[in-house]
Amino acid sequence: EDRPCDFSFLENSVVGYNIGCINAFDVDKGKNGQLEYSLSNNISFTINSSGCIFLNDNFDFDILTTKVWVLKLIVNDGGNLGIETEVSIRILDVNDISPVFISNSLSFNLRESFSHSVFGTVSAIDGDSGVAGEVVYSLQNTSVFSISPDTGDLTLLDRLDFELQEVYMINVTATDKGIPPLKSDAILTITVVNINDNAPEFIDTPNCTNVAESVEAGD
Repeated sequence: EDRPCDFSFLENSVVGYNIGCINAFDVDKGKNGQLEYSLSNNISFTINSSGCIFLNDNFDFDILTTKVWVLKLIVNDGGNLGIETEVSIRILDVNDISPVFISNSLSFNLRESFSHSVFGTVSAIDGDSGVAGEVVYSLQNTSVFSISPDTGDLTLLDRLDFELQEVYMINVTATDKGIPPLKSDAILTITVVNINDNAPEFIDTPNCTNVAESVEAGD
């Protein structure tokens, strides 16, 4: 007894997909040389009279607890003689889920006196398994803020001034590491909180005028 075949299929393969074929032969003539194939103890795969294995179900790699099936293959001839072996069938992951942003990580309030340091974190999740579920972050069209590609940490790079700009709306992208990669875009909103940082100033040199005691109010 040996294991002649190892097969694999992608998780997005449809019902009826031909995983592969197993070849057996019998030197007998007539009915005694006719072969019948069967797979034991499974409902997910079927095998036809030519020894070809087909999918009998739909699969989702990310929720399966079993990623490899080892099945008993039985081949009988017309004279009731048979052989048995094992067939290994492995499911392969497909990058089929895009990152999803966590909404409460896309809005921040920042005092205009805030210094150059990390002030928050953008978060996205990806339901794929393995590397395909890892996310890389990026910001577009801003020199005031930066984002850590690996952690999503946000850093202020420049001075804020409420009087010059009260709100920043920045495009943020989360890209997974699958092949091919999938990405999602969102708007990061950063609101600048005003502080009392400007003292009153005279427009020009003060013009002081003496007022006589005889002048009545309103004159």
